[in-house]
Amino acid sequence: MRPHLIQKIVLKLPLDDERKRRKAFKAAVGMNGVTSASMEGDKIIVVGDGMDPIALTRVLRYGLDYAELLSVSSGDDKKKGDGYGYGGGTSYGGGGMC
Repeated sequence: MRPHLIQKIVLKLPLDDERKRRKAFKAAVGMNGVTSASMEGDKIIVVGDGMDPIALTRVLRYGLDYAELLSVSSGDDKKKGDGYGYGGGTSYGGGGMC
């Protein structure tokens, strides 16, 4: 039995109109292993178990002519801030605790 590998994949897409948004969403949720997908502006965030980020990017490029893979991370990360990139926390140690 393989261990669960929850992934969070963020892609940037040309979502100019509602037709393209529906097409991208349908392609993403149709991939094997996808458990959820959401859209934020021109980005689609896909969460799932054992997904192939390259295959997902290729499917979206085929349907929309452009898709940029921005990040792949462990889906169980509890990051502070917006969840993109590094940092986000403002804890700099020292002072405050007695």
